[in-house]
Formats: sequence, C-alpha cells, structure tokens
Amino acid sequence: MINNTSDIEIDFIVTDIKGQSKKAVFENLLAFASQKISIPKDTPLDRLLEKEEFESSAIGHGVAIPHVRVDNLNHPVTILARLERSADFKADDGNKVDIVCLVLSPREAGAFRLIRVSRLQRLLADTSLCNAIRNAKDEDAIHNIIFNPEGWLMAA
Repeated sequence: MINNTSDIEIDFIVTDIKGQSKKAVFENLLAFASQKISIPKDTPLDRLLEKEEFESSAIGHGVAIPHVRVDNLNHPVTILARLERSADFKADDGNKVDIVCLVLSPREAGAFRLIRVSRLQRLLADTSLCNAIRNAKDEDAIHNIIFNPEGWLMAA
C-alpha cells in the first residue's frame, strides 16, 4: 500500500468526463490532455484502442488505468478522471468503470512508466478511497482526499 503522498503522481484531476464507451472516454480525456499539454489526440487514441483490444485497462470495482507511450512527450502525465456516467470497459469483474486514471508516458520512459502505473494500481485498489472520489464534490475535494495526510492515506 502506498503510504507516502510523494509516491502519488497525478498531474490533473477532472470530473464529469463524458462518454459511454471506452473510445468516447479516451477521446474526451485526450481532448482534455491536449488543452493542457502539447500532444496530438489521434496517435495516442489509436494506441489506446489497440491495447484495449488485447486486454482491458479496467482493474476492477469501477476503475481503469489505461496507459500509453506518446511520441514527443517530455515527461509522464497522469490524469485522474471521474466519469459523468459509467462506461463498459469489459472489466473481469463485470463492473462498469466510472474512475479512469490515464497515464501518458514518453516513448523512452522504459520501466519507469510501469512503476507509475503500479503505484496508481495500488492506490486505486482501495475501495474506500474510490468511493470517496465518487462522492467528492469537485476536483479540489478529490485532490484533498488523495493528498490529505490526515485522511485515509495515513490509515493505510
């Protein structure tokens, strides 16, 4: 379990992302990302969809952590999103996804991208944390839930 907020790497938090399919969710997340950082929307979308054909990024209990390498990206970027409505990500547990944590990594990132994804998987495996994210009022509230050292994190 992650027990130090310095281990958590989330660059942006966004709520009410629209999309009832994986593709629509990815399109909207990448549109958000392209407003914040310089990336082409189409290339990462194609790669994400290709990866999803082989294995779902859903980790269970309504959470997905898709990750993809992006050309000409200088540093990793993680976007935690709460969806407006849940979407079918073909999760093994059959649950639809309403929390998506998209990880964009530089093509040269190597194993470091997997460390980031692994930390996020451990973080979002906590169902009480995920329920708090679902019930949070807005992005600031989600940020406080995750990074508040007095909250759930210290109990872990």
